[in-house]
Amino acid sequence: MTQTGGMPSGDELEPPVPRRVSRLKTIALFALKLTITVGCLWYVTRNIKLDELGGLAGSLDLAWTGCAVLAVMLQLPLAGLRLGGIVDGLGVPRESSPRGPMIAISSIGLFFGQILPNPGGDAMRLWLLRRIGRTWGRAVTSVLIDRAVGVVVLLALGFVTLLFPSTLTEAAGNRLLLLATVGIVIAGGLAGFALIPYLAPILERSRITRPAAYLGRAIHRVFYPPRAGAPILAVALVIHMLTIVAIWSLARAEGLGLPLVDAAVLFAMIAVLSLLPISISGWGVREVAVTALLQSYGVSQAQGLFFSVSFGILLIVAALPGAVVYALYAPKPVEARIVSPRAH
Repeated sequence: MTQTGGMPSGDELEPPVPRRVSRLKTIALFALKLTITVGCLWYVTRNIKLDELGGLAGSLDLAWTGCAVLAVMLQLPLAGLRLGGIVDGLGVPRESSPRGPMIAISSIGLFFGQILPNPGGDAMRLWLLRRIGRTWGRAVTSVLIDRAVGVVVLLALGFVTLLFPSTLTEAAGNRLLLLATVGIVIAGGLAGFALIPYLAPILERSRITRPAAYLGRAIHRVFYPPRAGAPILAVALVIHMLTIVAIWSLARAEGLGLPLVDAAVLFAMIAVLSLLPISISGWGVREVAVTALLQSYGVSQAQGLFFSVSFGILLIVAALPGAVVYALYAPKPVEARIVSPRAH
């Protein structure tokens, strides 16, 4: 086994390949998600008239809406840079893959993530990473870490946001509880990261916990020393900040005038709900939660629903470049190169 700094290389971090889920179970799970999505949408629209939503659509400020779409579109190349950094981090030291294919893969994955159930985008990224010559183990590990980075930075941003007074959190009455919960989760995550070198050998002894050991070693390889993973975390932070800008701009387009702090709180809730694998791409569940939260802010149910639905449509529109890339991009094996360190 080739060792680099006491850690196995990325291609050697091959987690056991899981068994394929049966088709019947997949269909049943999709049916359940569809039922929850439709049920939530029915619940939140049952007392709203279509002409109310039509009137809100007619008063939409297109300039601010365009700003919101642009903010989300800017995330496409950034997501590719983040994925590329993770893929390279799992390779040999100073490995650098061309960023063009990584941006194309991320754009396609984001598009399919909007039009398919949650795993659809990740499945496309796995398939395309394999097509450009990365091993299945490295592709799976890269996508898992990419997902984890988004969640970790989301939690950190949410914690900082909760430190500031927000009308939304005060109206919900859960600010201190949320602050304590998020703080505990972050502290636990940092402690777990620090303990990876000590826990991984223990976890590797059992077949059941061996995948967790593989993933832990991979995370440690990408983000240790901290300066190696800092650019990845920085890009993830910018991506989340752009989503907050999009929510703030969309709110202004609809005449809500949410402060940036409240837009950040709303973003954190939407992001968490989108991660829950209980509906189709977060639809339905997001509408119920956003409508309820905005009602506590003094927004009518119809306007709250319109905001949530228009945000979901905005995400789909902003991801459309991924469809164009999918139609034009022909993935082929791409060799990474080794970057020589510059003399200081």
